[in-house]
Amino acid sequence: MRSLWGKGIDEPYVAIKGLSLPASRVQLLSPDKKPTIKITLPNGLSMLKFFSSHKEYNRFAPTKDGYISIDIVGKCSLNTFRGMCEPQLFIEDYQITDVINYCF
Repeated sequence: MRSLWGKGIDEPYVAIKGLSLPASRVQLLSPDKKPTIKITLPNGLSMLKFFSSHKEYNRFAPTKDGYISIDIVGKCSLNTFRGMCEPQLFIEDYQITDVINYCF
């Protein structure tokens, strides 16, 4: 719906509140250049936080066996690669609301 935003109409933000996910779904891409955090959900949605850091990644994934609860605000997009189109969300802001280091 990109054709709808323009003068006087800003691109909308999407809020996801109380998302719980295992730390294993969090990846750090390009750690030696401009680190990007990528969260992949089971439904195929990718959420990306550009210009991140190792320190920030460790807050998302403090242990590989743990879970985090997070509130996210971002902008929707589509990733088209080799003829496949997948939804993605560019994270603008977030707040980690809970960290569970171990889940039994």
